[in-house]
Amino acid sequence: MRIDEKVSFFVICALFLAFPALAGAEEEDLTSPVGYWQTVTKDEAPGIIKVTMQDGKISGQIVKILSNENSNPLCEKCEGALKNVPIVGLKIVENLAPIDKDTWGNGQLLDTGSGKYYKVKVMLIDGGKRLKLRGYIGAPLFGRTQYCVRASAP
Repeated sequence: MRIDEKVSFFVICALFLAFPALAGAEEEDLTSPVGYWQTVTKDEAPGIIKVTMQDGKISGQIVKILSNENSNPLCEKCEGALKNVPIVGLKIVENLAPIDKDTWGNGQLLDTGSGKYYKVKVMLIDGGKRLKLRGYIGAPLFGRTQYCVRASAP
């Protein structure tokens, strides 16, 4: 390798280290719910949910519980095949289809505290930095809202 090739190689490597975007690092897409989200709650231990999209529908799975206590509790109140299954790894949001550019719905949400399924509507808010989950029975008016903030992969 000649001196000028070594210098060029060094400059290119330095640029890739200094500017991760040049090396192919992806920026967050704030127009999509896909990614990692940390729940914000005062009633339960916060957790990290991984939201994925397949065939235009989104799903969410618990990937980590952020607690000093039991880091992988069981879904004791769930029924059937989910009874006493570890909560980490459970798919809690399923089959949400787009309603408009920032809202998905017509799917279901598993409340691991009660073991029950609810209808759910998910909305990106605050410019895509927060996620609002509204679980309900019948109409969204009769339900509970949970908020999440974008998070890094655990």
